[in-house]
Amino acid sequence: MPTILLITVGGSPQPIITAIQSLNPDRTVFICSDGARGSVSQVIGEGMPCEIRRGTEVVERLPNLPTYLGMGDRFHPDTDLVRLDNPDDLAECYGRIAAKINEIKTTDPNTQLLADYTGGTKTMSLALGMAALDYGVALYLTTNATRENLIRVERGESTERAPTTLLTVERTLNQDLPRFLQDYNYSGFTGAGCLSKSRGSTSVFAGLQLQRGDRHPANLAAIPGTASGPETQTPRGVGYLQRLRCLGSV
Repeated sequence: MPTILLITVGGSPQPIITAIQSLNPDRTVFICSDGARGSVSQVIGEGMPCEIRRGTEVVERLPNLPTYLGMGDRFHPDTDLVRLDNPDDLAECYGRIAAKINEIKTTDPNTQLLADYTGGTKTMSLALGMAALDYGVALYLTTNATRENLIRVERGESTERAPTTLLTVERTLNQDLPRFLQDYNYSGFTGAGCLSKSRGSTSVFAGLQLQRGDRHPANLAAIPGTASGPETQTPRGVGYLQRLRCLGSV
């Protein structure tokens, strides 16, 4: 299965290089701040725009990231760049990242999506993390096994999968699923009850108690809209169902 990596780009190219070399995606989408002083220069800038620093000293200069990594025709600036006018505007960052994820899922539905949120502003990282959780994208973080400072990721770092299973369970059962079921006037659902069961060996759906008139569905597939109804075609419905299917095997 081909893989596409979405990655936030900040002032240091090193964690970006490490993530791409470690994950070896078939395609990389760079999420950058735009403008003359933005991180977009590290991706499409001419000459040697990438700087490796030790403190305030520039110890090495590199060509732009696609050139340095030898991407060749695996990088297309028209489709593989998400430019952010204001990298501190959460609504803009989330909206543009989510739009790109939706675009990829529509045009390449059989592609595996990965996301590394190490670089960029805190807002960029937060937006990518939120969008990844909302759309079922695997999250990665590039850092040292032991951080020596809170300023930047230094050399010697590695890229590791960020653990999000419990967070996904928590969000789905206590936020997403109650809202989803409320649309169909179901009652008797207690997310916390399901969550407590999910931490053991029992399926999260063992605690699911649903009622709608005289209907008592044996499993989630019996809920209107979870099979092929028009409700599931909306981004929200699709996102709920993707997470619920994953939770069914917990």
